[in-house]
Amino acid sequence: MATALLSSALAITVGIAACIVAPSATQPRPDYLSVTQYGLIGLIANAASGAGEIMSLLNGMAAAIFGLIAVLALIAASFGVLLYAVGRGLRHLRHGRDSSRPPSR
Repeated sequence: MATALLSSALAITVGIAACIVAPSATQPRPDYLSVTQYGLIGLIANAASGAGEIMSLLNGMAAAIFGLIAVLALIAASFGVLLYAVGRGLRHLRHGRDSSRPPSR
């Protein structure tokens, strides 16, 4: 359980840090090339730029989903620890009084 809590907390911390930290070396956006001037090379370069933007969008969505999964994992691990603690407490209560003997007067 400690490993689950630690890894969940680490995943949340890294996820938050990745969302907060701005990219330091952002590349300038490439200008779209004129297809009439550059022909097929311009068309391929423009398609690659568009594909890069789509991949960037999917990367952002995946980061958000993994952040949500990390939060859910932390909640589940915390709930598991709570259930474990309650179960240990109930077991100690049950063993404290022996139910096989009739109550003494």
